[in-house]
Amino acid sequence: MPLLRVEDLKIHYPIKSGIFSRQTGRIRAIDGINFTICARGSLAIVGKSGAGKSTIGRALVGLEQVTSGQIIYAGRNMIQATNRRLTDYEKAIQLISKDEFNFVGRHMLVLDYIASPLRNFCNLSVTAEKARVMELLSVVELSSDTAAKSLAQLNESELCRVLIARALTRAPKLLIIDGLITSLDAFAQRQILRILQGMQRETQLSWLMLTNDLSLAILMCGQIAMLDAGRFVELGTSGDIRNHASHIYTRRMLAANPPADPTQREQLKKYRCALEREFTATQVTRAHLSAANLPLQQLSSTHFVAIPDK
Repeated sequence: MPLLRVEDLKIHYPIKSGIFSRQTGRIRAIDGINFTICARGSLAIVGKSGAGKSTIGRALVGLEQVTSGQIIYAGRNMIQATNRRLTDYEKAIQLISKDEFNFVGRHMLVLDYIASPLRNFCNLSVTAEKARVMELLSVVELSSDTAAKSLAQLNESELCRVLIARALTRAPKLLIIDGLITSLDAFAQRQILRILQGMQRETQLSWLMLTNDLSLAILMCGQIAMLDAGRFVELGTSGDIRNHASHIYTRRMLAANPPADPTQREQLKKYRCALEREFTATQVTRAHLSAANLPLQQLSSTHFVAIPDK
């Protein structure tokens, strides 16, 4: 059974005008997406800024009102679940975002920051609480001395790992990682990946990554979904997306990465120019894609793309 299944998820915001604030239209932030995450699975939703990635993450943890659709966990629709069922779901699904630090003073000690969920939801002694924090720091490959530091004393890589440690306090089954790793250097990204893969082997942890970096998504996730204007335009394994990208939106994002071989720069430059000519000729813009409402067509058993019938 899948760990989490999302069916025809829609999140629309009303547009109101006039002195009586009558609804005159709606913004289709998310407009009918479907995906499944299995135990020990990993999915990346990739899109540029404003595509709707964070909206999906916030909807999955109940921070956005869903217009229609289903979020199915353990065989039950969480949008219509009772409070008891929601408590189990909220424990199993944890959202990690760098925005969390906007609501926390940087003077807070790492020990207090990681332990705060334990103090709210677990009745642990001071000794047990400290031991659990030290265990989580070890999991994310930070020394025990880190617990006595303030958040302001940590570098960006260490802050990311502290966020992961805090999310692991309630032993979640799925982590939603919203833009957390994108700004890290390649070494730190691989370090985070190694930590997550270790947790995946030991606890069957799954993760959903929300990012605008397609190369990072291919590195860290087995499944990739390309999101534009609130809809998926391509969906497949990381190999499908890396080697057989079909939608121009995906191909443009792949071409944006610098070449691994410096001698290929001129060839890549010509390819980018050809893509831009194709993009302009076919008028594949965000508005066009939204209006076309193209369904995903199956190219292989794992590869789906939104393309018009020929």
